[in-house]
Amino acid sequence: MFDDSWSKRLLCVVFLSCCTEGVFSQTPLPQTPIGDTDVSVKTPVRPNVLFILLDELGVDMVDAYGESPSAPTTPVIQSIADQGLLFRNAWATPGCSPTRALVLTGRYGFRTGIGRAIAYGNSDVELSVDEHTIADSLRAINYRTAVVGKWHLGSAAISGPTHALQLGFQHHFGAIENFPNQDGEGAYYDWEKVSDGSISQCFTYATTQEVDDAVDLIEGWGDKPWFLWLAFNSAHAPYHKPPSKLHTYQLPANVQNNIPIHARAMAEAADTEIGRMLDSMAPEVLARTYVIICGDNGTPAECVLPPFVSAHGKATLYEGGVNVPLIMSGPGIVAGQECDALVSLVDLFATIAELTGCSATAAIDSMSLVPYLGSPGLPSIRPWVYSEAFGPNGLLPSYADDRRAVRDERYKLIVWMQGQPQPVKQEFYDLWASPWERTPIPLDHLTPQQQEVYDGFITIMGNLKPWY
Repeated sequence: MFDDSWSKRLLCVVFLSCCTEGVFSQTPLPQTPIGDTDVSVKTPVRPNVLFILLDELGVDMVDAYGESPSAPTTPVIQSIADQGLLFRNAWATPGCSPTRALVLTGRYGFRTGIGRAIAYGNSDVELSVDEHTIADSLRAINYRTAVVGKWHLGSAAISGPTHALQLGFQHHFGAIENFPNQDGEGAYYDWEKVSDGSISQCFTYATTQEVDDAVDLIEGWGDKPWFLWLAFNSAHAPYHKPPSKLHTYQLPANVQNNIPIHARAMAEAADTEIGRMLDSMAPEVLARTYVIICGDNGTPAECVLPPFVSAHGKATLYEGGVNVPLIMSGPGIVAGQECDALVSLVDLFATIAELTGCSATAAIDSMSLVPYLGSPGLPSIRPWVYSEAFGPNGLLPSYADDRRAVRDERYKLIVWMQGQPQPVKQEFYDLWASPWERTPIPLDHLTPQQQEVYDGFITIMGNLKPWY
């Protein structure tokens, strides 16, 4: 089980970095930007980027957020938060594939056509290989790039198991999509693994194998700058019993009747394996690596425990479906603080681009988070954030399922379109008065200020994605 070796190692890295001209400094950033000017001048190579995506992990499943008394114990993520910056109001989409496409392209789903999960085996739509990704931008400046773990953006009928390799990545080791449920809890121990386009059966626990592959890549890259997209299948179904050494729970005999506790054990197992990976990195490599940890959507209903609302989890545009963990650590980022600004995972493209010095021209919806990394208390750069869910996938004139949400610091509007020219349902919330979104404000009882906000949200939605 996890011990404190990672925490001690991280403290050593901080000390080493502070002794080498302030990289990983706990003081505010200098006026010069993070990126080429700040990092590459002080280190012999550009910074590395380790992007860790945890599946179906809302803020209620990460104890660093302190929002749920039943959160699993995730000491490695807590240590990264202690040495980095935690974003409390980060929005994703409510689904797996759409969030992945959002981060990769820096573009909202209505521009890429990815609005719901892609069924690899029978989909006639995938994320187009014509999309320009963050991996493409980094390859252009000689970064090594790889995906480890779940991909979930391709179609068997189109690009097949080489899809990630056609979108800027030099390697892909891991699952092509979710594990099938028909194998029950054994799926994580017996699964199809893609290795640069070839498929073979893997019998190593998936979370462990994903870290094994990540460690091998990082060691092989040496001093060359790299971008690693590490997307765990965990804690997505099928729910199961992870190896006991990776978690602290005394699990009951039956899995399906005790899903919440098994999902939390899966999250702890991922946290432990992340610690093993970070522990394997040489201090000088870790000192020039940005670590970004986030969830792809909120926690699914079957795993949600009070005070969170089960009907407001994954697949919904309520906060439980789109408010996800986002934590960053690395060179120049202030330590142990929180940022309350409104941010979106679409912003990670522009952020990584600024940190590394690559191009973000194609990422038209992305805004860099770099200003917050040294000054977390800055006013929100975004006056609002946007999320959506639609289907079927593809660039269509209208969708049978079309839901959109916008929020500002206080208010939030969710609109259901259902392929109609006018909303078939709307819910408008004052999140200060109803943080669990239990009581919407009647639209015929808005104050003048609320009416102005509502009208503004309708305009924003229509300007982004025209009404039918």
